[in-house]
Amino acid sequence: MDWKEINLSDALVEVRDRAKEFSEIVLPYIGLEHIEKDSLKLSEVGDIQDVISDKTFFKSNDILFGTLRPYFRKVYFAKFEGVCSTDITVLRSKNPQKA
Repeated sequence: MDWKEINLSDALVEVRDRAKEFSEIVLPYIGLEHIEKDSLKLSEVGDIQDVISDKTFFKSNDILFGTLRPYFRKVYFAKFEGVCSTDITVLRSKNPQKA
């Protein structure tokens, strides 16, 4: 298979769908503390009710990239819908059929 070099912005879009009020939201929460370094795995998921700051919604197949201390290489390929800390950038494919 031949790979074509492209800019990330040609394939991905940053998701900025924020939740400020989440007393009615029942979704898994992912914070930086839940993403393992260098492994693309979660150690666990948190409870959204335990965190009072803003959150970002994500969907299955989104890429979650920890932007606070990026040298820790905390990245997760979402397998479910949920919300995450705003210290995590959510990236979504512009072409989901190829994701």
